[in-house]
Amino acid sequence: MCTPLVYMGAWSQGKWHGRGVLQLKNGERYEGTFHKGVKFGRGKFTWADGSYYEVRLMSEGEKGSASKILRSLEVVVFQAMH
Repeated sequence: MCTPLVYMGAWSQGKWHGRGVLQLKNGERYEGTFHKGVKFGRGKFTWADGSYYEVRLMSEGEKGSASKILRSLEVVVFQAMH
């Protein structure tokens, strides 16, 4: 797991909460919603090569969904258990 380089966004009681952007040292980036310090709800995870996932993250133990967009614009849609 990469150590965050920069978090820009909303805070509540010392935790990431609300809309925010988490930029990692390796060039990866997550932009979306946080709830009490955890990624939650709609967001976008982008790799350094430009590929990205658009995600809808649910609470722990519930299903979530994602679409993976590659640089070639190939789209893969799946559901995952979290």
